[in-house]
Amino acid sequence: TELMVGAIELVLRKREFRAGELRVGYQSCNDTVGDEPFDASLCRRNASAYVDTEDVVGIVGPWNSGCAQEQIPIVSRGAAGPLAMISPSNTYEGLTRAPASASLYPEGVRSYARVVAVNSAQGAASARLADDLGARTAVVLHQDLRDDYVRTLVEQFDATARSVGLD
Repeated sequence: TELMVGAIELVLRKREFRAGELRVGYQSCNDTVGDEPFDASLCRRNASAYVDTEDVVGIVGPWNSGCAQEQIPIVSRGAAGPLAMISPSNTYEGLTRAPASASLYPEGVRSYARVVAVNSAQGAASARLADDLGARTAVVLHQDLRDDYVRTLVEQFDATARSVGLD
């Protein structure tokens, strides 16, 4: 996440920490403890802190889709504002697509958006790119198909590769 934080800070510095005539502040918050990709309890505490801080009007992040699942129900409530949450890295489809996303928005208020393609689109796009570049054969090496993220990428790549005629 260091590169992402650096990019956010670079853009804000270039704009002199302003959005129009308003001053903008930025604080990078950690959602991990140890080697885990995120800590669910810390994600929820961070989201509650964002909601409880009157000056916070939006969130860039979180980095991990699992953390977003913890935060969205907290920041999307009407009493929270709701806070705008824009992720540059969440790829889990269930954050925005029904039926999985329904439970994340208990009041029906949606304040979350992502600026990156979902897992299935990434897998399919990779296969199409391989085809466009003239590949005739593809080999898929994966970590562990029990991991939802890996499985979705692999399955979509495989299905699309076969549909465009790649071995």
